[in-house]
Amino acid sequence: MNLDADAPSFDAAALARTVDGLLQRFGATLGKAERLVADARRDSRAVAASSREVVAATRAAGRMLRRTIPRTARIVRTLAPIAAAYRVHAGRAPFLTAEAAQIRLDALHARSAERVHDLCVELGGAILKVAQFASCRVDLLPAAWTDTLGRLQDQVPPAPFEDVLALLTSELGAPPDEVFATFDPAPIAAASLAQVHAATLADGTPIVVKVQRPGVADLVATDLAALQLIADRLGDAFPEVDSATFVTELGRSVQAELDYTAEAHHMALVREHLAGHASVIVPAPHLPLCTARVLVMERVEGTRLPDFLASCAAGGEPGAADRDAVLRHLVDAYAAKILVYGVVQADPHPGNFLVTPGGRLALLDFGAILTLSPEARHAWAELAGAALARDTAKIGALLGRLGFVPHSGDPAVLANLAELALDTFRDGAVDLGAIDMRAELDRGLALLRDTPVASVPRDFVLLSRVVGALAGLLVGHGVRFPLFPVVWPHLQRALATAPEVAPTAP
Repeated sequence: MNLDADAPSFDAAALARTVDGLLQRFGATLGKAERLVADARRDSRAVAASSREVVAATRAAGRMLRRTIPRTARIVRTLAPIAAAYRVHAGRAPFLTAEAAQIRLDALHARSAERVHDLCVELGGAILKVAQFASCRVDLLPAAWTDTLGRLQDQVPPAPFEDVLALLTSELGAPPDEVFATFDPAPIAAASLAQVHAATLADGTPIVVKVQRPGVADLVATDLAALQLIADRLGDAFPEVDSATFVTELGRSVQAELDYTAEAHHMALVREHLAGHASVIVPAPHLPLCTARVLVMERVEGTRLPDFLASCAAGGEPGAADRDAVLRHLVDAYAAKILVYGVVQADPHPGNFLVTPGGRLALLDFGAILTLSPEARHAWAELAGAALARDTAKIGALLGRLGFVPHSGDPAVLANLAELALDTFRDGAVDLGAIDMRAELDRGLALLRDTPVASVPRDFVLLSRVVGALAGLLVGHGVRFPLFPVVWPHLQRALATAPEVAPTAP
């Protein structure tokens, strides 16, 4: 009997196709499963990263809250007694001779300024930055205050890296190790508002990442609120100053430094302006990676200007000629920014400059910017020309155009002010090294206080700060190169291109 006679025929090819189809479907299902597992792993990592970010942010918020309430109390506890001391002095002064009252007031200024200095060193952060800005208002505050607060330095410990990591991840949309090829967790510099880390891009480009200190915006708001609480009580300390407006102005200055998007824009603009100055470098911002709280820019290798100048003073290499060349680059760059382009770094601190191994000057930190209209640049250029020509009538008229307002409304007051100011260069003393810049600045401020001028333009205050800082740097290091040939081409260009329209007074 043939058992196979009634059995169905066996189709090996069909079986092979069936098995192959099953394997394909199984493989597709397995592939989907693998993708699901991979997606789940990615999601879990994202959840873990988000959880870490939330935990870090929560911890940072907790630390901020623990700091802000004691900070406010500490600030008020320090400033309120100072305000009371000035009120007591104001009550006693009428019963003293003018000389005795002034001696007591000077001592009170010195003592109070030291207490505020110590407070800023203790607390750091926003209140320190506010005090640094206040130290620049030599037009409003007594010398004891500006000198004492001017000693404040941004020497602060770095923020905890877990907080920095959370901020970077939030701002950039991914952890720094996914955005950059390398990122150094240890900052190369730390200041009251930010810290700077070295990193590299995917293509190997060396960069630096300026990161806003986590929670500093809240501290700024807290410290400014504390200052506003007692602003009205400070009237006896500075009777010629609208304290509430002064605190508000300081707040705006500090808030402006917290906007890194604006800083990146200013950096790119100044870089464009100075592109033809081969001796000057402005780092290029990497705009796609810049946010309101993160600034990514080209890394420039060099020596801090104070260290470079100290090396020059010590003799050897670099020497005096190298020093003069670098400082000439500095004067040239600022003359161009003030007179030609009108976008000026308003904080020319020596620490904001580097000297490259090739002797070029790198300009850093564009957080504090003064913008001058073409009309204002033209008027300042005319003012410089009138001063060189000793044309007091024209100087007086230009001071009025620039926003100086006499109480009486009599323009002759401004002409008299110009005549007194020109006495600085009496007897033909045009040698920069022969001028005591601090003494002349104090003399000029005293002149403004004693002259019935109701309003001094903000441009003048900030430009005085810039020019005074640069002049002090030159004088302090014994520079003797002639300034006029450096500045004159920029003056000519400003006078030739700016429109003949009076600037709007602030």
